[in-house]
Amino acid sequence: MPRFTPATQKVVDLLMVRSDRDRQRRIGPSELGNPCARCLAERLLGLRPPDKDIALAPLIGTAMHALLEHRSGLLEVGKGILTETKVNVGEVRGYGKVTGSCDRYDIEKHQVIDYKVVAKKKVKAYQSAVVATGSGEVFFDDDNPVSSTLKQYYTQLNLYGKGMVNAGEQVKNVALLFITRDASTEQLPQGLTELVFKFNMEVADQALERASNIYEWATSPGNSVDDIDSDTGCYYCRYRRGKEELDIF
Repeated sequence: MPRFTPATQKVVDLLMVRSDRDRQRRIGPSELGNPCARCLAERLLGLRPPDKDIALAPLIGTAMHALLEHRSGLLEVGKGILTETKVNVGEVRGYGKVTGSCDRYDIEKHQVIDYKVVAKKKVKAYQSAVVATGSGEVFFDDDNPVSSTLKQYYTQLNLYGKGMVNAGEQVKNVALLFITRDASTEQLPQGLTELVFKFNMEVADQALERASNIYEWATSPGNSVDDIDSDTGCYYCRYRRGKEELDIF
């Protein structure tokens, strides 16, 4: 643990303050699309304790979200933009309502945008992992190691879209805006990449139904989350859970 002067330690303490998201115990839209049924079950049951450490990468993402919300409040008042909108995306049977915060919704363009602050090398991988057709079909390359994460993002997007529809808005498109965080020579707007998809309510509904089925099974007498298979691409299960627990590795 590094040591700091007392004056600097006050700054460190500010950075170490946990956000509402860090303290969140109930599941949100970002987790409903988790391809790992075991991890999803643990989160639904409240069995996964919050991380003790504060990772720097998510903190940078939180800061970028705050910057964009602040600038939108200064420059886009009355221009049909909603930021950090609290939405109800639906209900998981037996668990309750799932709510979240939609990063940005453009009322005129009927588009939801979710910000992702990521490493530069991940952006090209995400681009190569998906194909979206003009008819709205979306195909993922399951041989691409980032495909699992991108599917989760895609599900999250459509859940936010459903949340905005539930709030009385119309949604045509949902988009991921990737902002690179680790390239010192990157310029704007070159450091930004957008992936756009047609809004698909069915994807959101399927995610809620899947979570409902998992929760109902996990809370039934005689069943245990330890009996649920981990997804083969799950980072948490592979590197943090302990490989000795898993039959798949």
